[in-house]
Amino acid sequence: MLIDLPIRVYGSLGIVKALGLLFGSVLCIGAMAQITPAQERDIGNRNQQELQRQQQQEQQKRQQLEHTPDVRLTSPEKAISQTLPIETPCFLIERLQLNNSSGEPLPEFDGVVEQLTAPNTPAFIGQCVGAQGVAWLIERTQKILIDRGFVTSRILA
Repeated sequence: MLIDLPIRVYGSLGIVKALGLLFGSVLCIGAMAQITPAQERDIGNRNQQELQRQQQQEQQKRQQLEHTPDVRLTSPEKAISQTLPIETPCFLIERLQLNNSSGEPLPEFDGVVEQLTAPNTPAFIGQCVGAQGVAWLIERTQKILIDRGFVTSRILA
């Protein structure tokens, strides 16, 4: 299919005028795009303000990260009292031994037992210990294991 487009032929003077108008409008657009020194200063000031704002935001984020609370599995240990609470009912603790899930002793954790029975901790061997005392013993043992890097271990009574 052919489409006929009307073509007008201008004289040589018409083409020169058309090109002159086109060239003149390009120059006008170029002249309008020029920025005065005052505008350059304003742009520079705005860029500087934006940069300062970004730096302040980054500084605030850093400060927030520095002030985030210390999140751990257990709260920081309070001062250990030298005695466990007297409770009823209670269970006489004759010995402490860490076993695996099959019930076999774990001699590699003897250091944990020694740390639990250290002189600066409440004495519980030979004592009648209630629910709060057993919970303290489990929590303390779990903390010692985590401090030693056994983060997936779990203490069960």
